[in-house]
Amino acid sequence: MAESSLEPLDFYHLLDELESDNSGSCANVIRKLREHEVAAYQAGVGGPTGGLIANFIAVLDERVADKELEIEKACSHNYQSFVDSVKELMRVEEEAEKLQSTLSEIRSSMLDEVQKLNESFMALSASQSTLEQVDQCIAALQNSLPVLDQYERIEKSISDGRYYHALKTLEHLENYQLKSIQSYTFSACLQKRIPELRAEIKSASLAQLTDFLEEIRKHSVRLGAITMHRIAEKMGMRDDFIADGAKRPLPERKIDNGSNSDVDESPSKEPRSRKTS
Repeated sequence: MAESSLEPLDFYHLLDELESDNSGSCANVIRKLREHEVAAYQAGVGGPTGGLIANFIAVLDERVADKELEIEKACSHNYQSFVDSVKELMRVEEEAEKLQSTLSEIRSSMLDEVQKLNESFMALSASQSTLEQVDQCIAALQNSLPVLDQYERIEKSISDGRYYHALKTLEHLENYQLKSIQSYTFSACLQKRIPELRAEIKSASLAQLTDFLEEIRKHSVRLGAITMHRIAEKMGMRDDFIADGAKRPLPERKIDNGSNSDVDESPSKEPRSRKTS
């Protein structure tokens, strides 16, 4: 009765348990094999001779052989696809390396272009600043040239002896034109030069007037004698009166020689009084 109560162990069920994802499946299979061996010994149908384990290992080898055959079939069926996939991966890797190299070149080129762009921007900034300064210089010249031209006219008028014209131009320069260039440094120099020019005009005018009066003083006696002679001729006076009048210019030689005679003294006093006035 004891022998018939022991059921044979299902090795295939144990193999299925080993193939499961349970982490303790191997320990459970070994435990069941051991328990079945002990139960068989107690039932008198077997013992711990290792025959049960050997039979299980034989069945396990058959299962492994079957799985290897399935793997070979699967690999044989998908081998070409696998090879193609590997080739594709290698090609993708090669293309990726080329792309990475191209990206590195593009990055380096972009850095160079950015550097050039920065340099161009700096140059443009400097050019813009220079252009603004040039515009300021042009505006300054446009404001200054008429003033300088007016000043040159004053200098030329003084050198040409046109003192009245120089004085009027100087007044216009002082009262109107200098106000438009007060922000420039050289306007102070022109402002300082105006009194000097005015003094030069005054000195030159007085010198010219003095020379003119001196010339009048030198020739006044002779001109008076000639005038009296012409008047006498026109009025039909006697020849001896005209002859007496013709002799009067003789004191003029004393004037030219610097003489201080009584005859020369009376005509020379009037021009000198006009000069002092």
